[in-house]
Amino acid sequence: MGKVKETYYDKLISDTSDRNSNRIRVYRKMDDEVVIHFRNLKITLFRDDIAEWKEGFTQALKELQDKDYFRNDL
Repeated sequence: MGKVKETYYDKLISDTSDRNSNRIRVYRKMDDEVVIHFRNLKITLFRDDIAEWKEGFTQALKELQDKDYFRNDL
């Protein structure tokens, strides 16, 4: 498992309670790996991957908010 060294991002995308399925957490572990938890995914990133994934998640979150995909989410 490991301990969290530094949390970068922790946000509920939708305020509607659904066992944290709309939550995204990004943090750095003590061994400097960056971990992304989103829904049922746990992604561990190494130095070369971080910028690419950050750009992708930023783009995806913007699209979700712009198109209001969670409007009918229960």
